[in-house]
Amino acid sequence: MDRVEFAPMRPLDDFLLQTARFQLPNFKDPGRWANRVTNNLLYYQTNYFFAALVIFLLVGSVSIYCLDNFEAHNCLRICIVSIL
Repeated sequence: MDRVEFAPMRPLDDFLLQTARFQLPNFKDPGRWANRVTNNLLYYQTNYFFAALVIFLLVGSVSIYCLDNFEAHNCLRICIVSIL
């Protein structure tokens, strides 16, 4: 293994916005379903990584904002309202 290659970032339209992508898999065939999930994770791995990173940063920044500015028992409710 000489080098590691990252999957390219896929377009947002291809990754998330096309409604044809959201079809229910055939749960009666677990081998095909597992293959579909594995192929999806490999094909969109960079997109999933950046989506997880963005969610992690948003949750972290909201948590820090709440802890610095509000009482702990009202933190989540107040933070959600203030962000929206």
